[in-house]
Parts: sequence; C-alpha cells; structure tokens
Amino acid sequence: MPDIVAGSTDGVVYHDQNAIGVNDGWTNCRNSSTGSAVYSTTVYSAAGVYVKKWATNKFQIRRSFFAFDTSGIGSSDSNCATAATLKIYGRTYGAADIIVVKATAPDLSTGVATGDFNALSGWTDSFEPGDLTAYSSEITTWSTSGYNDITLNKDARTDMIALSIFKVAIIEYDYDYLGVEYNPGALGEIADGMYYNHTATDSGKRPYITYTEGSCGYENDVSGVAFSDIGKINNIATADISKVSGL
Repeated sequence: MPDIVAGSTDGVVYHDQNAIGVNDGWTNCRNSSTGSAVYSTTVYSAAGVYVKKWATNKFQIRRSFFAFDTSGIGSSDSNCATAATLKIYGRTYGAADIIVVKATAPDLSTGVATGDFNALSGWTDSFEPGDLTAYSSEITTWSTSGYNDITLNKDARTDMIALSIFKVAIIEYDYDYLGVEYNPGALGEIADGMYYNHTATDSGKRPYITYTEGSCGYENDVSGVAFSDIGKINNIATADISKVSGL
C-alpha cells in the first residue's frame, strides 16, 4: 500500500471574532470570506479543528487544510486507488466530531493563508452541507496520542485519480459543517488537535494518505455494492468493463 505524505503547505486557518473585535454572529463567522489568522508553519495545533463561543457572544471557528501529490495515481491501468485512508496524528484535545471535505487550497508550493478560511469546494458566499463534496463520513472519535484513520470515500478516490494535487479540509461536523449555531450557554469550546508536516523532529507524526493500488477498471457501484469491492460482473473482470447493458 503506497503512502503519500502531505505537503508542507498544510496548516490551520481560523476566524476569531473576539480577536478582531467583531460581534456579528455565528453565521457571519462561519461564512466569512477570510480568516483572521493562520498557522502555516506549525508542527501541531491543540485545536486544528475548533468551534468556540466567547463569553462576549463572539465566535471562533478553525479549519485545517492539507494537500497531497497524487499525480502518480491512475497513470496506468494497474495503479488506481481502490481504497484510501487519511491518517492524521492527534494531539491534546479530541472532543470535536469532524468530516473531511474537498478543498480548493493549498497547493504544493504556497502555504495556507488567511484567505483560505473558506477554501471549500462548493462555497460561494455561504454553504449548506449539500454544497460541499464530502470525502468521508462523520468521524465521532479522535485519538490524541496516535494516528486517526479516516476512510476516504469513492468521491475522494475518484479525485485522487483525476487530480494531480488532492486538497482536503478537515472541519468540525455538528456545527460548522451542518451550519448549526454553537450554543453551549455563556461560553464553551470543542476541539481536535493534530500534527502537520513542518518538521523532521516529529516525522513519525506527519499526516499522510495510504492507499491500495488496483485496476482502474469499472468504477461504479452495482446494486449498492462499491466498485472497489467488485472483482467481476457476470464473470467478466471489472477492468475489462466500460459499460453495463450499454450504459
């Protein structure tokens, strides 16, 4: 199973109404076109994914962004990604549920910036869950002392094959992704900590994707069974099938 380590352009982008002295509500915080700060060279963040309500009724949201060089996947019929797992090493806090979604930043040469706060594929000036491309299901547990294995779905694997740079964002699920105002009372916070690719000191904790090589072949679900779990249809290898019943 080949591995692809994240580019060193990864990091955390956040919008903090308290830091910039703005009090215009949850919706405007979530949908801001720019962040208020960025961690573009951090080794780890105790709150790489974060939702907070300050006592002043202001909000902070953090999202983490990663890029992977997937130019070598799908270059021949035998090395497509038929299964893939995003592996993120946790740190400090692990109370937030998360989801992985398709991102539009960073690339592999320029680090994350404040303007990437809403670099989410499908975002215009706001977003609903259905506007984004989910690359995983909701993740409800988070290790703070080891790798978290996040299974990437068919949409993710398809983009890994099609794109030379595979960009993902990890965002909080229950409030940020679903668009539900975080209201723990007077104040509160939930976070997941994680490592990034910025130092050789913690090279054993770098984020990476591990994937299973297999034939590109036929890449559609059949009767609810994922294409990656299908070896043959009517005794014909899926690698030799481009259509089923003329479709």
